[in-house]
Amino acid sequence: MKRLLAVIVLFFSLFLIAGCEPIPEKGDLIEVTVILNDGDSDISSKVHEIEESSSAYELLDMFYEIKITQSAYGPFLNEIKIGNHVISDDEGFFIEFIINGESAVVGIAGYFVSEDDVLTFKLTKIE
Repeated sequence: MKRLLAVIVLFFSLFLIAGCEPIPEKGDLIEVTVILNDGDSDISSKVHEIEESSSAYELLDMFYEIKITQSAYGPFLNEIKIGNHVISDDEGFFIEFIINGESAVVGIAGYFVSEDDVLTFKLTKIE
């Protein structure tokens, strides 16, 4: 019985360790494109230089005025502003995070940028 318990504990420990990805080391300066989309069209498209393996959150925090809500899953993006361009998750909408044309499966704090990435933040209606 003790062996079975030890095997189960070992299995779950390995499972938890395997699920934890290390934060990548910062690298050279790279270019990343950030697009703001109001749900109908792109309202801003800018190319930014940032260290490779910086998080999308770090990029936004560095170049944009952002409003976030902290959650158990990390920062939740409520608003992005640069100059006169603003997208905000008003009632019935959220800001969708799109990486190179695909909806993100991680949040802005969990995605680490690579050369020539295109990050789109699109105001999307909740359905």
